[in-house]
Amino acid sequence: MRLDPARYVERSPIGDVVSRALNAPPELRDYQVVAEDAARAAITKHSSTLLVLCTGAGKTVIFSDIARKASVLGRRVLILAHRDTLIKQASRKLTDYCVEHGVIMAGFTPQHHCRVQVASVQTIVRRLDKLPYAFDLVVIDEAHLSAAKSYMTIVSTLRERNPKLKLLGVTGSPIRLDGKGLGSHAGGMFDSIIEGISIRDLIDQAYLVQPSVYAPADQIDLSGVKKVGGDYDSGALAEVMDRPKITGSAIDAWRKHCPGVPAVAWCANVAHAKHVADEFTAAGIPALALSGDDDGPERERALAGLASGAVKIITFAMLLVEGVDCPAIGAVIMLRPTMSLSSYLQVIGRGLRTIYAPGMPIATVEQRQAAIAAGPKGPKCFVLDHAGLTFKHGFADELREWSLDGITKKKGKKKVVEEGPAVAQCVHCYHVHVKAPVCPACGHAYEARGGSPDHVDGELAEITPEMRVAMSAARKTEIKKAKTLEDLLRIEKERGYKPGWAAATHTAKARVREKYRRPEPPLSVYENDFSR
Repeated sequence: MRLDPARYVERSPIGDVVSRALNAPPELRDYQVVAEDAARAAITKHSSTLLVLCTGAGKTVIFSDIARKASVLGRRVLILAHRDTLIKQASRKLTDYCVEHGVIMAGFTPQHHCRVQVASVQTIVRRLDKLPYAFDLVVIDEAHLSAAKSYMTIVSTLRERNPKLKLLGVTGSPIRLDGKGLGSHAGGMFDSIIEGISIRDLIDQAYLVQPSVYAPADQIDLSGVKKVGGDYDSGALAEVMDRPKITGSAIDAWRKHCPGVPAVAWCANVAHAKHVADEFTAAGIPALALSGDDDGPERERALAGLASGAVKIITFAMLLVEGVDCPAIGAVIMLRPTMSLSSYLQVIGRGLRTIYAPGMPIATVEQRQAAIAAGPKGPKCFVLDHAGLTFKHGFADELREWSLDGITKKKGKKKVVEEGPAVAQCVHCYHVHVKAPVCPACGHAYEARGGSPDHVDGELAEITPEMRVAMSAARKTEIKKAKTLEDLLRIEKERGYKPGWAAATHTAKARVREKYRRPEPPLSVYENDFSR
């Protein structure tokens, strides 16, 4: 169920009544009230519900308020997260809401008298037999990970103690690398799905800034990089990405397109992150590399340095993908190719937070837009996409339809290699395709030598709104014009689609052709016409 965007401009009367009755803290945003009301209604109707809200929409705020209201009504609530940053973030938000709670994680003293508990998945899965009570509601943060064995063990054990247990998952992208669904019918946990406000809506309402994407003309050859667990092996990926040409292009692009703008750089692994930070520093640009070895205070100091200007670039591998709220981030440098749409969206989301000019009103869209324009960050975030992820996953603010079904793999189909040959970007219609003398989408003939566009190695070009429309139309047109399974397999290969997409699309196109095929005239029409 997708929530109606028109409701985002109205306060929910149900939410108002509950808020007044329970002495709620400062009001949620309108769209947060709508999402919370829908989630609470779904929890009442279904045993397990998945709430989808994009990065920056305030998932922690919403589930913290749900936990607060449940505890006031005498319910016991468990909030699960897999990283310490997410656990501490949830704990801080509960504290803001004056919710007494305990933290079940190494280094914390148990507080069993509290009705609300925030727990590390890794810790509580080992302490399930020591819990002295049952829970009424379990909230799973980053619920796209919930099909893992540890989550399944926790939920099944807690349901044995309380068969009426309710489950609420929250995520910005309900998709898994293996293509399996999050629905209970597909091996996951959830019976219903609610789609809240999108990135596009949040940008339009001036709650997020617009990503301004600069992408390379040529994509990196990843044909020799193996995959582990559905994504590229970080070590092998680092060997491809950690090269002077690529790092030098990243430094040049930052200086050219957004000099001085605080940035984070997503790297292949820790060693790659350290090397990129060293190269930026050597070029006179203050940079720091963060890894899992850096504790919470060290991370906070680094992010504070980014906000103050003492640090210009923070490089990382996976540490800052989740649970980071640092509005000062004004640029995101993509130096890590990935098969994960979820990680891609989360990393870009790090840079989309707004900074409103102090003292300016922000009650209306127009006021927020003015406050953003007058603020230190401005109305956009620079995305320097050296990994070419925009061409693989699309734009972060595209409207996506989510499902609990997952992707069904066809039996007997050989695995299709997901990396294709070198690609080019048409200078006429901006279509991305295999290098050829002529663009297959618009027929534009290139004049450059070698039968492909002539571009400067490593140089990035801004993808304008007009280019976005043309690229999207060209991608759809290419699929529409594909007549054979071989054509669709080539598209599947170039774009990194899941194995089986080409076969399923070919079958669907055949059904459409059959449905609308004009029937043959009756034989009687021709029986006296021997010339036919």
